[in-house]
Amino acid sequence: AHLWPYYTMIRKFDDSSFRYPVKYNKPVFTFTTTYQLKNPGKKPRVVVYIDGPFYPDETLPIKERRKRLCALAYNKLCERSLNSNYEYVKYVYKPKNDTKESKTVSVSDAPVKKQATKTNEKISTIEDTNDIRRSK
Repeated sequence: AHLWPYYTMIRKFDDSSFRYPVKYNKPVFTFTTTYQLKNPGKKPRVVVYIDGPFYPDETLPIKERRKRLCALAYNKLCERSLNSNYEYVKYVYKPKNDTKESKTVSVSDAPVKKQATKTNEKISTIEDTNDIRRSK
């Protein structure tokens, strides 16, 4: 749904992606992208780990097979993501005091940290402006 460049953690996903591997008894492979700092002040080196095959357990019911296969893939992705030793971009979810929420993205390159902030308020203002233009 969203691309988060240089994100070093594994986001949660549900087992619906494993419907066809379970249905057709096909293997699942995982590709984990990690970031390794080679030279300070430069962009990190990208290392991709390929793991698998992970097969569904034929002794379990179909829903349990999907859950188990999802857990196997997720656990391997999380294990490999620990090999990242550098965060080029650090994503921090930071809600405001009021009902509006904000997302902060900071770039950690060199000793000086640059920060960029996006707020939902600005996004909704743009959408409101577009709605006003359409209604005219």
